[in-house]
Amino acid sequence: SPEMLQNIKIDFSLFEKFVSLGLILFFKIFFTVFFFLRAEGRHNLPSKGPYLICPNHVSYLDGLIVFSALPYRVVIQTYFLGYKNFFENALVRPFIKVGRLIPIEIGYDLLEGFKACAFVLRHSRVVCYFPEGQRSIDGELNEFKKGVGVLIQEMNVPVVPVYIEGAFHLWPRGRRFPRWAPLKVKFGPLLTPKQLGAVASSSGDDVYRHIAENLRHNVHSLK
Repeated sequence: SPEMLQNIKIDFSLFEKFVSLGLILFFKIFFTVFFFLRAEGRHNLPSKGPYLICPNHVSYLDGLIVFSALPYRVVIQTYFLGYKNFFENALVRPFIKVGRLIPIEIGYDLLEGFKACAFVLRHSRVVCYFPEGQRSIDGELNEFKKGVGVLIQEMNVPVVPVYIEGAFHLWPRGRRFPRWAPLKVKFGPLLTPKQLGAVASSSGDDVYRHIAENLRHNVHSLK
């Protein structure tokens, strides 16, 4: 929708860049000091987009954990997809644009989310996309929805698989408040659409599901 694309900012003023830098430093320091956050495989992240970052999803804090683990050169051009009702609270709302957040409706129309991601990727930026679509109940990797396969195949972009360790213990579904746990984020090697089984000449559900399943296997292998 036009409203969704209006919320996506590509070029930032110097002031907005300072605000963004402040947010990045704050969360990097917060997670490093309080949760011993460590990152592995950051050399696997290309310095320029377009590409996807696809982590497992087990807690409310996953987006912030990935945000804090990314090197500055990457995080400054990374957009995060998330549910609108989570982003719309009073604390988060002022930072939607400068924090590069893309709010989507729960049970959202796949096409709307796809358009927003495509817009960002066409501007050679990076999108952090959670392929499971919701937080895992037991900490295990759920099935990856075909939406990620659609993006990879149709936009012809590579993807970095990511595994977040410790977040399920930190704040699992059904728990009201977080508890302490050390955190680690593992970035796997960049995968091209071809490596994931995308076929240039074909489309349709089978191809998308095949790509999604292969990506899931690659995320799982980082455990």
